[in-house]
Amino acid sequence: MAPAPSQVRFDVRKYGVERQVDAAHCPEWTGIVPDGAAHVLDFVEVLVVHRGAATLHAAGRRSPVGPPSVVVTRPGVERRVAVTDPLTADLVVFPERVARRLGGPAALAGLATGAMAVTWSEAADLAAVSRLLRHELEAGRDDAPLMLDALLTQFVVRLRRASAPGAPPRPPRLLARFEHLLERHFRHEHRVSAYAARLGVTADHLSAVARDHGGSSAKAMIEGRLAREAVALLTTRRSIAEIAADLGYDEPAHFSRAFRRWSGVAPHRLRPAR
Repeated sequence: MAPAPSQVRFDVRKYGVERQVDAAHCPEWTGIVPDGAAHVLDFVEVLVVHRGAATLHAAGRRSPVGPPSVVVTRPGVERRVAVTDPLTADLVVFPERVARRLGGPAALAGLATGAMAVTWSEAADLAAVSRLLRHELEAGRDDAPLMLDALLTQFVVRLRRASAPGAPPRPPRLLARFEHLLERHFRHEHRVSAYAARLGVTADHLSAVARDHGGSSAKAMIEGRLAREAVALLTTRRSIAEIAADLGYDEPAHFSRAFRRWSGVAPHRLRPAR
C-alpha cells in the first residue's frame, strides 16, 4: 500500500505577525517536498515559471511544465512534481478563503490544478506583482494588510485573465520570441533595432507586428518592461543610482528623465518612507 501523502500547511505567522499571503522568488525550485513525493496543500499555490522543466502529476492528469507557464495547485488535491531541470519561478501562496474574501465566489472560478501556458508578457506581469508582495511582506509596515490585499487581488485578477477561455489569442511566433528576448535582455538592451537583428527582421517589421497583435509598438513594450521593473525596484531601499545602473543607464539623470516620461512622476516620488 502506498504511503499517505504528506500534508503541507500554510504558515500564517512566518513573518512574526499574521499574514494571509506569502511570495518568494525561487532561482532553483525543485519542489515543496523532497524527492517528488505525493503531498496535499491546504492553500493555493501559484508558480510563475521562467526557466526549467518538470512534470506535474495531479487530479489524474500529467502536465508538462516549462517556460513561460503558470502552475496552479488548489488545496486538497494530491499532487507529485517530478523536476528534471530546476525551475526558476516566482511563487505566491495564500489560503483559498482569502481570495474568496477579496473577490467573492468568482475569484478562483475556472482555475483548476494544472499547468497552463502564458505569454512572456503575462509571466512578467505576474512576477512583478509577486515581487511587490515580497517587498511588502519583508517591510513589515503597519498598513501592510491593506496593501497585501490590494496586491493579491491584482495577482488573482491577472491570473484569471491569463487563463480565461475568452482571453485574446496567443501572439504570432515572432512576437512571442521578441517577448522572450525582451525578458532576458531588457536590463541592458533598450534598442528595437538590436532585438530585430537577433530575430532576423527589420525594426519597422517588428514594431508593426507588435502594434498589430499586442496593441503597442516594440519600443513601448521595451519601455513598459523597464517601467514595471523600475517601479518594483523603487519600492526597495536601493538607491536611484543603483537602480539606474541595474536597468542599463550610464547616468542616474538619464534614468530619471526616462522614468518621468513613462510615468509622469519623478522616481524619488515612489521611494519608501524612511
